[in-house]
Amino acid sequence: MELRITDFRVYSVQANFEWTFVRVYSGEYYGTGEAGPAPGLRGMGDSFKRLLLGEDAFKMNRIEQKLRYATLYSGTTTYHIISAINIALYDLLGKYLNLPIYKLLGGDRQEIPVYVDAHGGKGLEAMNALHLPVNLPWVEKAEVEKNRLVTTNNRLPLHFHFTHFMINHDRV
Repeated sequence: MELRITDFRVYSVQANFEWTFVRVYSGEYYGTGEAGPAPGLRGMGDSFKRLLLGEDAFKMNRIEQKLRYATLYSGTTTYHIISAINIALYDLLGKYLNLPIYKLLGGDRQEIPVYVDAHGGKGLEAMNALHLPVNLPWVEKAEVEKNRLVTTNNRLPLHFHFTHFMINHDRV
């Protein structure tokens, strides 16, 4: 069984930082992965596309090793996009096989504890001036309860924190 990669695309969404996502395509199927905020990710798309086209999506270890060796001296920013590709491959395989990803990973739990943090705050600011938060006009004009969305370390008033996340397997 093979699932050849036919296309690869990189997208950026402007939020409090520029968030990068990737899509790995195989014919009519695609998988999506999140790379997060890191400078220069969008510009890496063509280089990674050349490495991915024609690869068998089922050979995830081969693909990951190929990408890591190809970017050996490129710095840690490339790990963001390689991780996003890995996530997108799992998403693609799950759709192709009509299986939820937790089953592909060997899981059999009904509930798992997770932590979700939707902003990088001062940690990202301290890393690089390219990561300074952006005050978006639509947030200032939005009709939301702004006092409930305030953080102490980020000018953009959006912060969400979950201590547990429930997976409903019937809806995945």
